[in-house]
Amino acid sequence: MQSANPVPDTQLTELLKSSQGTFLKTFEEYLKLWRIIPERANAEEIHQLWTSYLDQSQKYVEEPVPFTNEQLIEDETLCKVHHSIIRGQNQSLSSLVQQQPQDFENVEALYREVEDKLTARQQQIQSRLEVWRNYRKSSDTFSTWLRRMEKEKKGLDLPFIQLKRVPAVKSQIEVITLFRIWVRNCEFII
Repeated sequence: MQSANPVPDTQLTELLKSSQGTFLKTFEEYLKLWRIIPERANAEEIHQLWTSYLDQSQKYVEEPVPFTNEQLIEDETLCKVHHSIIRGQNQSLSSLVQQQPQDFENVEALYREVEDKLTARQQQIQSRLEVWRNYRKSSDTFSTWLRRMEKEKKGLDLPFIQLKRVPAVKSQIEVITLFRIWVRNCEFII
């Protein structure tokens, strides 16, 4: 669907660069906040935040992995974001577990489970993307071969042959081929 006023490519590129910069800054601030939470919030609030985030992440990793190439690419990006967040918060969680092991052991276990599932999901996504790459490569190779065969077929300029005449035409081609071989052999002898 085309918009009435298309955005020039340079403006679109600049908008994407700006959005990406904003996202990265926001992401960095998010991770900073997670690092200072243990110093500023009580254990119950932190436990609730961790549990909520890990539950959301668990729901994501339990969703089926998509099959289409476009959806896989999007899901790969989302999976990497989740994994980056999880890894970025590891130090924060480790310090909480050291300070209050009885309160955060179950959160740490859920953290490890979600991290393992994210890793497995990334591997599954990579595997499916590799299948898509192989499919596109095979499809391109087949298309090239098919175009070449069509070109050769047009170059043969064969008259229309009825299907019931194929065996007779084939035998004629074989006879002609044998005759040509015999003629070449005769020329070689002379």
